[in-house]
Amino acid sequence: MKNRYIWWLLAFTGLFIVLFVLSMMLGYKHFSFVNVWKHLILGQEIKDQRILTQLRLPRAVLGGVVGVLMGISGVMIQTITRNPFASPGIMGVNSGASLMVVIMLIGFGINGSFQLAFMAFLGTIIVATMIILATSLPLRPFTAMELTLFGASISAFCMAVTQGLLVYNESAIEEIISWLNGSVANKHLNVLMYIWPFIVVGLIISMYMARQLNLYILSEDALKGLGAKILSIKVITMIAVVLLSGSAVALAGPIAFVGLITPHVAKLLCRTHNHFIIIPMSGLLGGCLLMLSDILSRYLLMPREIPVGITTALLGTPVFIYLILKRKELTE
Repeated sequence: MKNRYIWWLLAFTGLFIVLFVLSMMLGYKHFSFVNVWKHLILGQEIKDQRILTQLRLPRAVLGGVVGVLMGISGVMIQTITRNPFASPGIMGVNSGASLMVVIMLIGFGINGSFQLAFMAFLGTIIVATMIILATSLPLRPFTAMELTLFGASISAFCMAVTQGLLVYNESAIEEIISWLNGSVANKHLNVLMYIWPFIVVGLIISMYMARQLNLYILSEDALKGLGAKILSIKVITMIAVVLLSGSAVALAGPIAFVGLITPHVAKLLCRTHNHFIIIPMSGLLGGCLLMLSDILSRYLLMPREIPVGITTALLGTPVFIYLILKRKELTE
C-alpha cells in the first residue's frame, strides 16, 4: 500500500512541474520550451523575455504556492471541524480576510503589499477564533451541520458589508474587483518577502499536527480516554489554517473550491485518511488545480483573461455537487 502512496505523490509532483512549465509557456504570447529553458536556466537573452520573467514566472510561482496552501488548509479545517464539506471559503475565513482588505483600501486608502497581507491575516484570525469558540462551547458545541451554517452566516455577513462598502465608495470597485475574484496575474514575487515566514511556520505546524489529526478522527470521548488535549489540537490546527489560508488570500485574494475538493480527491486516490499522506497530496493537487485553472483562464475569453477564481468556481462547482451526491449515496 505504501507504494501506492509513493506513486501518486510522484505522479502529481511530475504533473505539478509540467503545469508550472506550461504556465510560463502558454498565453496570448507563446513561448517554446526551448526558449524557457534558454532564458531561465541558461540565462540567455530571448525575444520578449520581460514577459517571461516579469509576468509569467511570478504568475506560475504564485499559482503553485497559493494552490498548495489552499489544499493543505482545506484538509486541516475539514478534519478539525469534522465536516467533509468545510473549507476556508465556506467557513467564512476568506470572506473575513476580504472584508478587512476592503476596509484598508477604502477606509485608509492603503494598498501596500505588507499592509494588505496584515489585514488579510487579521480577518482570518478573527473568523478562525469564532470557529474555535463555536466548536468549544462548554454547554453544547456546534455540530458539523450547525458549524457549516455558522460559517456560511459569517461569510454572508462579511460579503454583505464588503459589498456595502464598495457601493458607498464606487471609485474603489474597479480597483478591488479583480482582487475579490481571486487572481495571480500581474503580481510581483516581492510580495512573498512578507509572506514566506508565515507560510513556512504554517507548513511546519501542519506536518507536526498530522499525528494528532490522525487521532482526531476518533470521537471526542475516545480522545479524552486517550488523554488527548482536544482544545490544544483545535487551537494549534486553526493557527495553521490561519497562517496558510491567510497567506493564500494575501497573495491572490479569495479563491473558491480549491481547499474544498482537493482533500476528497486525495483521499479517493490514496484510499487513506493518514494525514502524513493526505496533507502533502492535497497540497500537490491544490497547486495543480490552481495552475491548470490559471492556464484555462487565459484562453476562455481570449484575448481577454478572466480571474482565476472564476475558473476554479466553474471547475469546482460540478465536482462539489458530485461529492454531495456521492456522500448521499453512501449514507442511504
